Amino acid sequence: MEASGDWCGREVELKMKGGGEVIRGEVFTYDKGTDTLVLKENCVGQQIASYRMLKGSRIDASSVKLSGVAKAPEPVPSVSEATIARMREREANSVAKELAKGKNIGENVTREAQLIFNALSKTMTCRWAAQDILVDFGTPQEGVRIQPPYDGGKVQGQNEECITRVKKVLEGERSKLGM
Repeated sequence: MEASGDWCGREVELKMKGGGEVIRGEVFTYDKGTDTLVLKENCVGQQIASYRMLKGSRIDASSVKLSGVAKAPEPVPSVSEATIARMREREANSVAKELAKGKNIGENVTREAQLIFNALSKTMTCRWAAQDILVDFGTPQEGVRIQPPYDGGKVQGQNEECITRVKKVLEGERSKLGM
């Protein structure tokens, strides 16, 4: 006897191939695509149960004993609007974080360049502009550009104080990274 979605809600007793372990439970669902039978076992009331997933190919078909009548699937519990709103908010926050992470990954840059960017961005607001690292200090006049090969000689900007700060941090990070 081959597992079937028509078994849902029925009690089943079966053995697994090889070991001969006897398994009893209520058929929770069957997925034909993956040939997986899910049994609900050890029910305690309506809220607590164990679920066991069995691969159909591992079931000894000659040992299957069904009892009871198939019943309609249990209704899915309703979810409150507040819960849905919180879920959507968490999803939006997660998506925003992942998009922000993506902006911190340089395109067509060396591994060393990315390491320098990552190190600088821990203490300063940085972004990529092609292969250049832009360090933002709040205004365009204070912004600093670091060009490849990302050393002190390639730091440019209008504000000497900002340039000096970036050079100092850059050289410290290059030293830590062994560059």
